[in-house]
Amino acid sequence: MACNDFMRAQSRWRTGVKSLTMRALIVSPFYPPDLGGISYHVGNLASRLADRGWDITVVACSRKRPMYRASGTLKVELVKAIYLPEWPLQTLSSLSLPVGFSKRFRQLIRDSSPDLVHFHGHHYPITWLAAAIGYSQKVPTLLTLHGTYALNTRRPYGKSIPEEIFNRTIFTSLLQMSDAIIGPGKNVIDYAKNFLVGQRASYVIPNGIDIKRYMTGLERRREFREKYGFPSEAKVVLFTGRFAYPKGVLELAESAKSFRDQGMRALFVLAGGGPLEQKLREMSRHLNNLIVLDWIPSDQIPELYLASDIFVLPSRWEAQAISVIEAMASHLHVVATPVGGVPSLLQGYPRKNFARGFSSTDIAQAVKEAIGRLDEGPRPDPLVIEYMHRFDWDTVVRETETAYLQVIRSRAKKST
Repeated sequence: MACNDFMRAQSRWRTGVKSLTMRALIVSPFYPPDLGGISYHVGNLASRLADRGWDITVVACSRKRPMYRASGTLKVELVKAIYLPEWPLQTLSSLSLPVGFSKRFRQLIRDSSPDLVHFHGHHYPITWLAAAIGYSQKVPTLLTLHGTYALNTRRPYGKSIPEEIFNRTIFTSLLQMSDAIIGPGKNVIDYAKNFLVGQRASYVIPNGIDIKRYMTGLERRREFREKYGFPSEAKVVLFTGRFAYPKGVLELAESAKSFRDQGMRALFVLAGGGPLEQKLREMSRHLNNLIVLDWIPSDQIPELYLASDIFVLPSRWEAQAISVIEAMASHLHVVATPVGGVPSLLQGYPRKNFARGFSSTDIAQAVKEAIGRLDEGPRPDPLVIEYMHRFDWDTVVRETETAYLQVIRSRAKKST
């Protein structure tokens, strides 16, 4: 893209003139209705960029047959992928091998002449292929990292020797083929810089949620508690997310037993799905203060948060948990393990405390401390409302759009 083209594009975004359409190809290992943070983020980002006038094409892996759909300036193409078994490591089951992707992606670049290719997640073959093809075709490229270590699900912080080898080979090459990187927190950017040769532009852009959906329901807590049948006298302790070992859900469920044995009125509610679901449901049959719910539809998820008192995320590692952002928007007290980007995410949020470890005893002690602090501060809290604006989708999309234009401008300058 020539410099004069960029100047016209930049002028468009400043003045609102829609005479020049910018095109971006977004590549992701997941897309709605897939579950998880990457799927949620990419789905929202793509649709909101399209609403702002970008011509967006998303290419993502699918467990089902290939599919194409289009609505306005948003096009979605799902490519067939082969998925690995859970053995010997559970996380391998999300590692998809796209079929026929390389040929199709080259064709998309030829046909659409994108101004930028934006790929998500550094652990996935579809990302590696997209980066290599975009780099070879001299298209500006941008990588969003959605985490750091991810292979060893049972080890705190997720580090392992195989992943260190991966980082110094494939990940290092991926970084070299990217014009810039986005991370949801500074810790993710610092992680990438450990394996980066030379300099790259980097942007800290947090994950986003629709803040208004939570803020407008703050006065309806009692209504939502009645809707979900939560006892009015109980303190509701909530977890939402994948039922998987890295999230610490088994230890959280086990911590409910100490509350039952001591006669404390705490109701533990786990909402989600995943490989540990059956084990958690079996535990709930023996604990009258533990409830396991299926995934909650996105339009109802704010109600569940607003019906609760405490949110717990006892993960062994995290980049930047969307569930914590949702809990903060709901003015819940947050209990978390201080891993990855969680401490920085909660830095400006007053209702929090951290577990001292990953065991059920550590989690139970942290929840007990949180119960003792539930009456601290007003609800809604003006300081919380101000802090949460940085996580609103409007802010996140504007910052991403700025990154897009800066990457395009930088590549245009280098080509002249």
